[in-house]
This record gives sequence, C-alpha cells and structure tokens, in this order.
Amino acid sequence: MKFVHNLTIRPLGPQDAENFLRLHHAAVHDTASADYAPDILDSWSGPVNAERIAKFRENPEDEVRIGAFDGATMAGLGVVSPQSGELRACYVHPDYGRMGVGRRIVDALEQIASGMGLGSLTLDSSTTAEKFYASLGYETVLRGSHKLADGSFMPSIKMQKMLTPVDDIIALKEKNKKIEADKAWETSTTRRGIIAVVTYVIVAIWLGMIGVEHHLMHALVPVLAYLVAMAGLPFMKKYWLEQVYTRKVKE
Repeated sequence: MKFVHNLTIRPLGPQDAENFLRLHHAAVHDTASADYAPDILDSWSGPVNAERIAKFRENPEDEVRIGAFDGATMAGLGVVSPQSGELRACYVHPDYGRMGVGRRIVDALEQIASGMGLGSLTLDSSTTAEKFYASLGYETVLRGSHKLADGSFMPSIKMQKMLTPVDDIIALKEKNKKIEADKAWETSTTRRGIIAVVTYVIVAIWLGMIGVEHHLMHALVPVLAYLVAMAGLPFMKKYWLEQVYTRKVKE
C-alpha cells in the first residue's frame, strides 16, 4: 500500500477515541500475534466498546496523544506522558507497516517531550517492538513484565533514551552551579561586608588627605548609606515588581 496523501501528524482529542482504539486493536492483534498468545492479545487490546471509549476520553493523566494521518485515514498513533516521562504508545496500522510511520511518530513524541523540558523518555516495549525502539536509540534497562488492564502480565522490556546528549547535560549542570554560586555571592553578607570595609578605608584615607576633621567618623556616612540601601533593596524590588513592572507587562 502507498500513501494517498502526504503523511501528517496532529494532536488527537476525545472525538478521535474510536479510531484510536480500533487502530490500537488492529496493530496489537496483527503485528504482535507472532510473539504473544491470543489471551494476552485480548487483554492487551480488547474489543472497542463504549466503556473503553469513555475511559480514553477521560484522560486523567493528561497524556499527549497524536495521530499520523494519510488524508483522513489514521495510519498510526502515539502517546507520551509528561508527568511520568513515559512514551506510552506507538502503534501503526498493519496496512501502513514498514513505511516509516512509527519512526515519524516517535520523532514527534520526542520533540514534544523535549519541548516540555523532559531530558529522557522511558517505555515498556513489547518483544515485538524491541528492535524497532533499539534502532531509534532506546537502550534496554530491564527485562520483565508489564501489567495489563485486567491484571494479567505480558513479557516486556523497560527501555530508555536520553533526549539531551550526556555532555550537554553535564555542561548545563555546571552552568547552573556557577549561576547559583554567583547568585549566592551577590546576596551574601560577606560580599556586603567587604564592600563596606573597602569603602570606609578609601573614604577615610581621602578625607584625611584633604584635612577633614574627624575624618574617621565622617567616613562612616557612605558606609552606613550603603548598608541601609542594601537592606531596603528587597522591599524596593517588591514594590517595583508589583506597581511598575506588572503594569508594563499588562500594557
């Protein structure tokens, strides 16, 4: 089979529930039939009925669901959970197998996950899909089983992929450490004390050089002014944010 139209990917909503579940059922019972017994396939994806459609529409975990379409025909589907950092589904209709649809779906899900700030994705792969995910850079973490909706278990492989290169993650962490250190220094008592002492010494020397009486006492004035200003900055910042900055943003 060839694409009738260019493949497009779009978000799926409640109105797509039945098409989503029918494609899921077709993919599971066709593609995975060589690796799993019929009772497992039935537990994995049972008949499409009103109960399953209603459950899909609830979406209590705010999953992001996308569909790959050949015109109006759904060729594949994908699901990612931002809350848990999981790639929860990638299924392709048997009519569109080995045409690059699954790869396009996973790529789209990874872009969505990266855009939401996720640095990695985990997934429970079926035995059937293990090689597919491995070809996309997912590495095996653990071989075990996945619990199905009816309480039964199916053999599965826990896999993971870093969406951000490790070197970039390390560099980002180091940069964040430096930013936090700079921020701590800027607000530290030590920094303020050093500035106050240096200011006092310089002003005292200058006043003494130009012959000001009681120059050591007078040198305290700019130091005290500095300390008072620094103590009042948090209050002035709060006022500016609430009364000035907020109004500018609204305008």
